[in-house]
Amino acid sequence: MAKSVLGLFDDERELTIYLSKNLHLIEPGMTLVATNYAVANNVSGASGSFDILALDQFKNKVIIEVKRSDQAARQALHELSKGGGEN
Repeated sequence: MAKSVLGLFDDERELTIYLSKNLHLIEPGMTLVATNYAVANNVSGASGSFDILALDQFKNKVIIEVKRSDQAARQALHELSKGGGEN
């Protein structure tokens, strides 16, 4: 049976776990802060979570959302746009 995500992973969760353990594939020097990092927006009342929260080599926060379809990616961008600018 074929794997559904990139032909390598059964689902987005499996890909998220793989990426969180191999952040160097995205950018050398990146370190994991958390997976499924919960956030709340006190301005709009929206809440949600990021698949992966990491720090780059300069300690900048990096949010990684794992999506397998264009529609899901558009929804993720919409969710991120409601983020409210928390540092």
